[in-house]
Amino acid sequence: MEEQEKTLKVLRRLRCHWQHEGRKRKQLVLLYVGKELVQSSCWQADCCLWQKEKTLEVPWEEGCDAWWQALEEALQDTFIWARVPEMVDTIVVLEEELVLSEQLELPQLREKELVQAVAWEAEQLVPGQGEDYNTAFAVAEAAGQNVQIQLWAWPREQVERVCNLAMGLHLRLQALLVGMNKEKVQWAWYKGYSLKNWSLLEDKACWLHQAERLVQSHYPRRFLSLCVAFSLGLYLIAEGACWLAQRSLNENAQALAQYAVWEERLQQSHRLEGTLAKYRQLDKKVREQSTQMSSSVQRLGQSVSVGCWLELLRGDARSREWQLEGASYQPEALSRLVDNLQQDPKLGKVHLQNSQQQGAKLSFSLVVKEK
Repeated sequence: MEEQEKTLKVLRRLRCHWQHEGRKRKQLVLLYVGKELVQSSCWQADCCLWQKEKTLEVPWEEGCDAWWQALEEALQDTFIWARVPEMVDTIVVLEEELVLSEQLELPQLREKELVQAVAWEAEQLVPGQGEDYNTAFAVAEAAGQNVQIQLWAWPREQVERVCNLAMGLHLRLQALLVGMNKEKVQWAWYKGYSLKNWSLLEDKACWLHQAERLVQSHYPRRFLSLCVAFSLGLYLIAEGACWLAQRSLNENAQALAQYAVWEERLQQSHRLEGTLAKYRQLDKKVREQSTQMSSSVQRLGQSVSVGCWLELLRGDARSREWQLEGASYQPEALSRLVDNLQQDPKLGKVHLQNSQQQGAKLSFSLVVKEK
């Protein structure tokens, strides 16, 4: 048990240190609520930023709606005057005359046993109605082997009213205390102490009201607005990206269409160049053949002597074989033609195929082959 107590003390110190580090940079609003007045003050790490007191025109009566309305209006005027930010940490301190209180004397007990004993004593303080009251206690002092305990109880309905009041004013209610002054409260708060046993708020109810306050505050609306704006921004960005992509696709399609036209023209140009190359080669061959044919015809024509003529010249430049048909009035002219052709060094074969006398004209046919 001693080891467990030591572990709990170490954990409490760590939690206290962590809470102290988190709270020392925050503001704290303290509300002291009495039967006839309300005191508001704002603290920040051991210094009071401002303080204001307002008198309530409606006298306190338990369950009086007019008193709660006057309290809310007074706090609204104070917060507007001081420009209190929303969702600021707030502690409400109640005047002791508003709650039931009793002083107890208990023996020295461990913390868990002390909490159980105080809970039992609270049932005796409001017999038959314990479930309708929230309780808090504070260890006052030790008297010998006993300890003095100050016990407070307040109807749960009134605690709910305080929570609803804080929720309506957009405050983050942290504790509902009794029997403490504001200097002690702010000192304990900024030191990081836990106010669990001192507060009339139940942990479950506190979290529930914080959740309700958060739902009813402007933060969900802001968050929803941010989500809508973010979604709208994403939609606009997506639409813009789609438009740019479509534009790029159209430009690429136009470029591809132009490329297809140029490619088709290029293919036509290649086909034309190929056709022209074929025509050039054919023209070259024809020119070579015509040149060769003309030189052969010229050479054969130069061999014809006077008194003899050619009427027909057939042949192929590729095979280099020619057939000559002609006529002569003198047989000697035909003999000279044959002799001239046989003496030509570029001719390899000269053959007289036919010679026939037709009146005064002698017709002949020769076959000549070039080397």
